[in-house]
Amino acid sequence: MLLWGEQGIGDEIQFAGLIPEAVRTGNRIVLDCEARLRPLFARSFPELEVVSGCCPADAGAFEIAAQLSTGGLPGLYRTSKAAFFATTSPYLRADPALRESFRARYADGRRLIGLAWHTRNQKTGRKRSMELGLFVPFFALPGIRWIGLQYGDFDALQAQASAANAPLLIDHSVDQLADLDRFAAQVAAMDHVITIDNSTAHLAGALGVPVWLMLPFTADWRWMEERSDSPWYPTMRLFRQPTRGDWAGVIRRVADELQKLARARTS
Repeated sequence: MLLWGEQGIGDEIQFAGLIPEAVRTGNRIVLDCEARLRPLFARSFPELEVVSGCCPADAGAFEIAAQLSTGGLPGLYRTSKAAFFATTSPYLRADPALRESFRARYADGRRLIGLAWHTRNQKTGRKRSMELGLFVPFFALPGIRWIGLQYGDFDALQAQASAANAPLLIDHSVDQLADLDRFAAQVAAMDHVITIDNSTAHLAGALGVPVWLMLPFTADWRWMEERSDSPWYPTMRLFRQPTRGDWAGVIRRVADELQKLARARTS
């Protein structure tokens, strides 16, 4: 059975949550994924043969009898609310040694919280992205070490952080556009992740990291409507714009929840 990834990195990560159920059918499965995901998926799903760039000529070599996109798996395994409880959490496994290396490098007694605020998506990226300066209320809170999980040019990211007076650690050793497996270890090293709707949200959820997702008023289909949790990711909370364009309202609510975390940790 050939399973092949479709759409973007976030989509491939989301639909990978159903792969364990496909494995339980007893079929031998070949998973064709985006090349940057291959090391992470190979570690997380050792029962599979994980490849990238499979083409029709490979069908004979792999003895493929049937094929399906991973985006087609929900139609088989997520046909009811109850079916979502079958989602394994976490279902992706970061490199444990690399994760501990990041923890050791970043640890200073404060809670490690990763932050991402932008997506380059051409269709909906503008309404999903935020300016870093909006997060100023977060940075005034004590007991938090902020780690940048935003992809992009390091100098440009550092300039954004300086302009917003944001105490963000931009780790130049992590280029998620080039090495997603290393980025997964960095995300797994976080105590918490706060992000807009981009691939970081999917990766944190798949790794089982507590993640707070900030959503525009009209969010993508996968986040459904009028709910603050996600059946795709048990460790995720959703913070939606109360009105169109109201990121300030989202920031206030997330800041309130961060204060609760700080008080709980102190007590």
